[in-house]
Amino acid sequence: MSGQVQQNAASRVAVRVGGGCGVVGALTFAAFRLSHGDLPADDPRGALQFITGHSFYAGVHLGAIVGAVLLVGAVVAFAHAYPDGPAGVLSKLAAASAVAGLGVFGFEHSADGFAGESLAAAWAAGGADQAAVELTAHTAFEILRGPSLVALILMFGAPMLLLARPLLQQRYPTWLAWAGAVVAAVLVIGGFVLLFDRNLFPGAIVYGLVASVLVPLWSATLGVIMWLRSTPEPER
Repeated sequence: MSGQVQQNAASRVAVRVGGGCGVVGALTFAAFRLSHGDLPADDPRGALQFITGHSFYAGVHLGAIVGAVLLVGAVVAFAHAYPDGPAGVLSKLAAASAVAGLGVFGFEHSADGFAGESLAAAWAAGGADQAAVELTAHTAFEILRGPSLVALILMFGAPMLLLARPLLQQRYPTWLAWAGAVVAAVLVIGGFVLLFDRNLFPGAIVYGLVASVLVPLWSATLGVIMWLRSTPEPER
């Protein structure tokens, strides 16, 4: 087998693996993120009540991390499959940003899940310490708000913007590249706005609609197309 044939075969494998990661990751991420619900983080008492009534708060966060790992894997696979030229540099930058964002997301989501569940259990126990638990919860939510937005920007927003040109160069559908760029721009701009002014618009637009619905939908579509493109053409 020649070197070029081996390279083409390796690229097909990377594209197929990435396609599978994109589809499974999108479904997993969306399912667990939507199962999370809209936590009223600005209201510590309401947030603790919300967590107390949640069926599996920590587990939902762990499931979202698993989905995020698969989604990032799809970006890394894409960067591995198309390594040449300026678009290759952009795809590698997209992969680097996604991996960095995944690290922040893993920290933020695991801390939110387990700390939130522990604080809710302490608060539900009642007693004179409830006010102290509410203050601790407020502090924790404030600390995690920044990392939660930065994670989404690095893990999804920046990579989707950076992948627009590589997708076009590799002759993926034009609408897919532009749709990704538009969703990414909304996520990046909205995320930065919420970092500095949380009251300008509802955070559910970024956390819910964009990050938990539109991004997985785009990622699943990319995954399907990658999978289809990984199938070798029949010999003539």
